[in-house]
This record gives sequence, C-alpha cells and structure tokens, in this order.
Amino acid sequence: MAGSLGGWLVLAVIVGIGCAWRIDALPIHDPYQPPGPAHLLGTDGSGRDLLRLAVRSSGTALTLGLGAALVATGIGAWSGAWPGTGGQWQASC
Repeated sequence: MAGSLGGWLVLAVIVGIGCAWRIDALPIHDPYQPPGPAHLLGTDGSGRDLLRLAVRSSGTALTLGLGAALVATGIGAWSGAWPGTGGQWQASC
C-alpha cells in the first residue's frame, strides 16, 4: 500500500514539474499580442498565453483563500463558543 502511494506521489511530482517547465519555458515569440483565436486573453511581454497563466495561478489563489477562510472560521467558532459557555467548557449543575 505504501509503495503504491509513494509511486503515485513521485508520478504527481514529476508531472507537476513537467507541466511547470512547459508553461514557463516557452520561447519568447509574439510578445504583447492582442486577444484572438490563438490566445483568448492575448500574450504578455514574454509571449506567454495569459489565459494559461491565469488558470495555472487560480490553484494558488483558491488554496490561500480556502485556508484563510478555514482559519477565520475556527477562530470565530472558538471565540463565540467560549463566552457562550460562560468561560467554562462544562456546565455546572
């Protein structure tokens, strides 16, 4: 089981590195192209497709946003539950 999981992890890392290399290592051609059929959002100064870069960076934005929301929810739940119990976690009879 652990060997299978390790194999999948290694494969995921290799594919991730390969995809990142392919996106960033494009040759500089057609810088600052306007939007068109080949590049739906146009290209930047290095000739990279802006739509591809936006899709790639959306994973980072979602991860940071969800992480911040979870931390804020945990802090809010704790800070609301503590006074609601009168500063005690068990009700005294």
